[in-house]
Formats: sequence, C-alpha cells, structure tokens
Amino acid sequence: MAALLVCALALVVAGCGSSSSSSTTAAGGESTSAEKEEASGGGGEAGGGGENAEAKIAIVLTNPENSSFGQTAVNAAKQIESELGNEVTVQGGLTPANEQQTFEGYASRGTGLLIIDGAEMQQAAEAVAPKFPKTDFVVINGNAEGSPNLSSATYKWEEVGFLAGVVAGKATEANKVGQISSIEIPPIEGIYDGFVQGVKAANPKATTTNSYSGSNTEPGKAQAVTSVQASQGVDTVFTVATGADPGVFSAAKDKGLKVIGYGIDESNLGESVILTSTLVDYEGTMFEMAKKYVNGELEPTVYTYGFEDEAFSLAPVTNVAKSTAAEIEKIAAEAIAGKFKIKPFEG
Repeated sequence: MAALLVCALALVVAGCGSSSSSSTTAAGGESTSAEKEEASGGGGEAGGGGENAEAKIAIVLTNPENSSFGQTAVNAAKQIESELGNEVTVQGGLTPANEQQTFEGYASRGTGLLIIDGAEMQQAAEAVAPKFPKTDFVVINGNAEGSPNLSSATYKWEEVGFLAGVVAGKATEANKVGQISSIEIPPIEGIYDGFVQGVKAANPKATTTNSYSGSNTEPGKAQAVTSVQASQGVDTVFTVATGADPGVFSAAKDKGLKVIGYGIDESNLGESVILTSTLVDYEGTMFEMAKKYVNGELEPTVYTYGFEDEAFSLAPVTNVAKSTAAEIEKIAAEAIAGKFKIKPFEG
C-alpha cells in the first residue's frame, strides 16, 4: 500500500520518521498519514513498470503543508501515489536554518526523488545534490542545474504576471495598481515584469508599483506593505505573497481595495474583495517531474512551462461590472492564445 505521509512542522529538522499507515506523534508534533488503495495498472506507462517504480519520493516546501499553497503539494502527492504508485512524503515549514539538513536527511534515508517546491531553497539544493548522487533533486520555480542529479521546473513568469496586469488595468478606478510580493527572487521579479506589461496593454493610463514584504509566511508584514500602497492611492493589488496572502486580504478589507490572487483560487480569503486569481498548475508540474523520474526520463536541465503548456489560467472574474469582466476574459483568452507579444523576463 502506498502511504502519503504529511510531516508536521516540528519534524522539519530531523525529516520524517519511518513510513507508516497509522498516525504517530514525535518531537512534540503530529504526523498524519492516509493509506491509499493500490493502483491496478493505472498511471499509463509509469504505473507499476517504470524504471523507478518502487522509489520513494518526497516534496518539501517553506509554506506549512496545511496552508493553501501547501495543499497543492499534498494534492500532487496524492496524484503521484494514485497514478504512479510511489510512496510520497510531504513536509512543509522549512526555513533557511534547516532546509539543507532536511534535504540531507531524506537523501541519506534512500529517498529517490526530492521535489523542492520553491526557488528560495535552490542554493541548499545546489549544495546538497552533489553529495548524494543516488537521489534526484528537482527545484520547482528554480533554474538550478550543473549536477547530473539536479533539475529544475520553472515557468514563463512574465505570462502569469501579464494576466494579472490585464485584470488590474481594467478593474482600477484610480489608475493606480500594485503588486504585493514576498521575497526578492527571480520568479517574483519576472511576475512583476509581466504585470507591468499587462497593465499597459489593458490601460495605458495606469501606473504600477511593487512592494516586498520580505516574507512568504508572515501575513502581518504583507498586511503592512499593502496598507502603505493603499495610502499612496492604489486601489487594486495583485498579491504574490503566497503564505502571507491572508495579510493582503485583511488590508484590502480594511482599506477598500480589490485583490487579484495568485497561484491557486484564493476566493476563500476574501470573497467581497477578490477580482480573480491567476492559476498556476503547480500540481501538474510536480506530477510531471515525478512521472519523468519514475520513467527514467528526468534530465539534468531546466524545464520551462507557459501558456502553450496550459500552465496558467484565470479563476472566475467577480466584483466588477459584467462588461468589465467580459473585457478581462476576452483579453486573457487572447493572451493565452499567444496574440500578445509579451517580452520575456531576462533577470
């Protein structure tokens, strides 16, 4: 039986313990697991017969696994277990202080594939991968390469930013829009580059600004920088603060702003203020990396996904006039179809 193990934040430093289909508690934290039904020939060419069909896989991330973004990793793990048959562990809550030790822990225990969900952990991956040649490492959102067992999966970030820019440009009444970012890394910079392009395409009169909160896990910091933008006249914000997004929505409710979510449908954070969310197929990408690994097809390179791969889309548009929503959806569809020349991010 394949088991999906979700490791508690308290176990981050030591990594997960032994695989088990029953719930356990250790080091003051909870570890829960859900036993999966054995796949009967599913998973296409990978199911039951891939080169690494018996290998263990782990997904690690900085956001807690019980957060909205953590749920994408959990969902990817469930799909991998269901369709490929491999046992998958998900561990959230990593920090710069323990990420390298955590990677080493998984690799030393024989994990075949470690999916590192976040470019902020790339440096640690580059340091650890050469020490453990029998483990494959994949950095999601990164551009890590150079070691024969190190790969990355990234996106054409300017494209998803462009979608958000179109929404902001059409929805703003003040002609002042902003992006609320977490930390200063290339994916976030690329998103803002596309955001500016999208705003200009939809509303040449609108101006844009970008603010970094310095954290993707502290809502209070995101709330503070959002409030500052509101004081500067911004009326529409695009939040790329990930785990800190609840703070953006709190400020939006207080200050009367409209919000564009990112990555997943974030309407649950504020139905009265959300315009839409730019959706990124993180789950599909993690599954694709696992499938390549299981089939022995994973290369030490950077895989890049964009509109042509159906990597980005928009959630339903709300809280604007029907005519405005129709305009947004029309331009977004044209962008996804490649009808706009979006300048690639070169940072």
